[in-house]
Amino acid sequence: MFHGGIFYYANDYDLNEYAKAYEQGIEPLASLFKSFVEDVAKDIVRMLISTPKAEAVLLTGRHSRNKTLVSLLQEFIRDYEVKPVELLPGASFSKEAAQGYAAIGEGLTGGAFQELVKHMEIENACGTVVDYLIHERLKEFKQRVIKSYMETVKTPKMCK
Repeated sequence: MFHGGIFYYANDYDLNEYAKAYEQGIEPLASLFKSFVEDVAKDIVRMLISTPKAEAVLLTGRHSRNKTLVSLLQEFIRDYEVKPVELLPGASFSKEAAQGYAAIGEGLTGGAFQELVKHMEIENACGTVVDYLIHERLKEFKQRVIKSYMETVKTPKMCK
């Protein structure tokens, strides 16, 4: 899906090295790190337009534990608290995405994350991940995904 970016450009795949270079002013990694964080900030600000009830920016994933990244991101996004989400207790060996899905599933069944799921209005979700893809070459792919969704989901909910 994606190829390139700062890791590819510098042939270094450890964001912590970029953060150290940023702190020490070592180029070009310092500029690459700042650019990376600026791009993340821009993506977040774009999402805030369609999430007007947002109160904070929650970060997940391995890069969210990088204090330099969090601090710089907070400088760029001054109107919202930027905070990393801690790992779920007892889930130290699973990927953060899996923990997110577990939290949503748990919230949907009325557990500890019920308020978050309600705030996110997940129960109003509809359609598929391909609904807004509008490229001619993706026509057959979209049809396969929608067909699979309709055949495998017990009560599919398509958007109107």
